[in-house]
Amino acid sequence: MGGRVEDPEYLEPSIKVSRDADRYDHRAGNDVYTQPGNLFRRMDASRKAPLFVNITKAMQAVPERIQVHRLVHFYKANPDYGKGVAAKLSLDMDQFIGFVDLIMNEFVDRPVKKAFHPFSLDSHQPHPTRPSSKDWGHAENTNLG
Repeated sequence: MGGRVEDPEYLEPSIKVSRDADRYDHRAGNDVYTQPGNLFRRMDASRKAPLFVNITKAMQAVPERIQVHRLVHFYKANPDYGKGVAAKLSLDMDQFIGFVDLIMNEFVDRPVKKAFHPFSLDSHQPHPTRPSSKDWGHAENTNLG
């Protein structure tokens, strides 16, 4: 989503130990879905039900586009996990399955036929009670004394 990225220009040079040493990219080849998926599969229905309720309570005040983002991650861990949370949020997970295999940039840019787009940059509206930058004052018109 346009966040920070590592700039290779500022990487430290590798150093000699007994062999060459260099940075290890812990993200490369790291599957972050297998372990939570395995844990979910080990749960019986009596454990899954409160999990869905607790997640739903925590997500109720969150904008729907962020809920969908989380649902996609739950679905990637286990389809029943995503569908269970979606059902508690009164959302249809089947509507968002097309987002499951997309990387974040594609997630933002992917066209959606209906009005809802979970990561539409157009959905960011200014906060109604937050002053705009013109109201914050600048050095030339800020009186601190």
